[in-house]
Amino acid sequence: MKISHPETQQYNKYPLPKISDELADLIINYPSNLKLRTNGMVFEQRAYLMSKVYDEVCQNLESKALLREAEYWLINYAREVIAKQCHYLPDILMKLDNPTVRAMAIDTLMLWQPDWNKAISQYRGSRFEAGNNEFEVISYYHNQKKKGREGIMVLCKVTKTMNNYLEFPTFPCNANCTLGTYQVENALNKRLA
Repeated sequence: MKISHPETQQYNKYPLPKISDELADLIINYPSNLKLRTNGMVFEQRAYLMSKVYDEVCQNLESKALLREAEYWLINYAREVIAKQCHYLPDILMKLDNPTVRAMAIDTLMLWQPDWNKAISQYRGSRFEAGNNEFEVISYYHNQKKKGREGIMVLCKVTKTMNNYLEFPTFPCNANCTLGTYQVENALNKRLA
């Protein structure tokens, strides 16, 4: 008689928020040097940072509306995910109507980061297309030359080359390379953590 083992339960990640088209455009079209600074952040942290910088530059009704939306999604993510992992946050999140507590809570939420090693390892073997290549996720990689969470990378192997976009580089097949967490999330259209 063969003994069958129960299948391991797949960890259900909190879904990506259904953000407005305007906030999506801001995230996609913002200058790439800011995008690089958002590496190692979860989606909501990236949206908040970009909308905050945009509001500091523009200071108009549209930029303030985008900042409020991004703040809403960040706090929502905190209530659903971060509070389960950080024991001190539920108390803070309950007092968010107070502007001082709200500012402190958002600063705390922007510093928080998930266990990237564990998150990325769950995608080992996943394939995705980006630019002129198809990649396969190998593992978590930390680039020691970069400061803090900017050094959090996804080690990938090139599995296929294409010539879809002249402006993007083409990596040789079977080469290993590192991509930022935000690049992999965008290509998979799923959150890593």
